[in-house]
Amino acid sequence: MTRLIFLGPPGSGKGTQAQVLAADLNIPHISTGDILRQAMQEQTPLGIKAQGYVNQGDLVPDQLVRRWRRSWGMPGCCRRWTPRCRCW
Repeated sequence: MTRLIFLGPPGSGKGTQAQVLAADLNIPHISTGDILRQAMQEQTPLGIKAQGYVNQGDLVPDQLVRRWRRSWGMPGCCRRWTPRCRCW
């Protein structure tokens, strides 16, 4: 199974391009930004931690996102983001 990961700074069009491609290829689109926003709205433990950074005008740190991703347990996906990571 092929996995696509879109990387770029905020506002660079990652989500827009991912949505278009997901619709065209009929594949799922998983957005960490959407998941974090929902977690903040629902006041989950992740959302409460993320909200503290957002309220200060900061980006949610990679360490928090990695911890969340590990707990989510996506089968077949990387456990760490490094140049040697071979999840695709």
